[in-house]
Amino acid sequence: MKSFTRVLLTAGLLLLAGCGAKYDEADGAVKGRLVIHSDGQVDAHVCGEFSKDYYSEDELVQMVNEEISAYEGRISLAGHSSGNGEVALDLSFSDCDTYEDYMTMKLFCGTVQGAYDKSYDFNRVLKRAGNPDEIISKEQLNNMADSKIIIFEGAQTCVCPGNIRYYSQELKLINQNTVQSVEDGMYYIIY
Repeated sequence: MKSFTRVLLTAGLLLLAGCGAKYDEADGAVKGRLVIHSDGQVDAHVCGEFSKDYYSEDELVQMVNEEISAYEGRISLAGHSSGNGEVALDLSFSDCDTYEDYMTMKLFCGTVQGAYDKSYDFNRVLKRAGNPDEIISKEQLNNMADSKIIIFEGAQTCVCPGNIRYYSQELKLINQNTVQSVEDGMYYIIY
C-alpha cells in the first residue's frame, strides 16, 4: 500500500511540475479572456475604457441585455463591473459562431480540417509546447486533419479544453492549457 501511495504522490508532483515545461508569466495588462469548453461553449471576459463622466454602467448593462435578447438565449451576461476608468463584462456564448457574430472577432474551435474548410490561412509558424525551438510547417499541419484547433483574434488570454500541443509563435504559453496574446492578431492553438 505504501508503494501505491508513493506512486500517486510522484505522479502528482510530476503533474504539478508540468513535466519540466517552462511557462511564461502572464501580462497583467491583457485583461480580455476566453475560456473554450469541451462542449463548444465560450466564456468571455471583455474589458474596455469607461472613463467619461456621462457613462452609466446601468445603461450599458441595459443596452447589452437588449442586444443579447435577439440571440434567443445563445448569449447570457454573467456579470459586470466598472471602476478605475474601465468596464468589464462576463459573457457566455453557446458556441464560437455566436461569439463571432456578437463580438465581430474571429473564433474557431474544431478540427484542423474544419479550419481548412473555412479557409483559414495556415501560412504561419507554430511552436511545440514544451519545446518552443521545434516548429511545425504547413505541410505537417496537413497531416493533422483530425487534430483539434482553436483560432482566435485579439490581445487576450485563451484557455483551451485540453493540453496545448502547438501554438502560434507570437503567443505566450502560460500553462499547459492557457496562452496569451499581447497584441492584436490571429492566433492558432492545436490541442
